[in-house]
Amino acid sequence: MIIFTNDFTRTSAKEIDQITKVVLVLRHAQSAGNQPGQPDYERSLTIVGRRQAQAVGKKLSQQKIYPDFILSSGARRTVETVNALNESLNLEADKINFKADLYNASVDDWTDNLRELADAHHTVIVVGHNPAISHLTTLLSGSSVELLPGELIGVSVAADRWNEIRFPGKEIIRYHAK
Repeated sequence: MIIFTNDFTRTSAKEIDQITKVVLVLRHAQSAGNQPGQPDYERSLTIVGRRQAQAVGKKLSQQKIYPDFILSSGARRTVETVNALNESLNLEADKINFKADLYNASVDDWTDNLRELADAHHTVIVVGHNPAISHLTTLLSGSSVELLPGELIGVSVAADRWNEIRFPGKEIIRYHAK
């Protein structure tokens, strides 16, 4: 697998050898504002948001970064983000898990879910909402992060098993689809 730094340039072979698990954290793409009578959970992506999610998927595919698994909130805008992203990644349905309880999840909820992943997964994408998804990225990377809609940050964490991951890891990817 090829790993890229902030501008998608190659990391050194030494750094790649040390990487055992990779978490790609994506804040859902741009969504429509609150609509009268519509629950927040049901907000959908805008046209710009759909393009953002497609751009993230294309960028990962172009750079030959293919996740083994996607873990996402079950809210409509995260489902739509994952579906648009997956147009380029082509993950099978059984490699995508939408969980309703990740909608209002805390950082602890997200880390618990990461630690429960199958160890066969090397690279996973998590898709969620602020503020928790930015807090998760801050925890993973060790740097203060405020993710924008459609922004992806990848962090490598040294661990053979997901239940052994420790923080912080090393930021290896940053991409914002505008």
